[in-house]
Amino acid sequence: MHPSSHPWRRALGVLVIALALFVVVRDPAKAADLTTRAITGLGAVAESLAAFLTSL
Repeated sequence: MHPSSHPWRRALGVLVIALALFVVVRDPAKAADLTTRAITGLGAVAESLAAFLTSL
């Protein structure tokens, strides 16, 4: 679909980016810690998914 048909998606993206920038500017150390935890969590999920798919 054309992006203009769902303007709320663009608004949501801008809101998420603005919130992330607010957190980074307000407390960079906490933002870095949260980012590290999120990446670690995504890595664990990807590893589990790969293990599941290889066991099929």
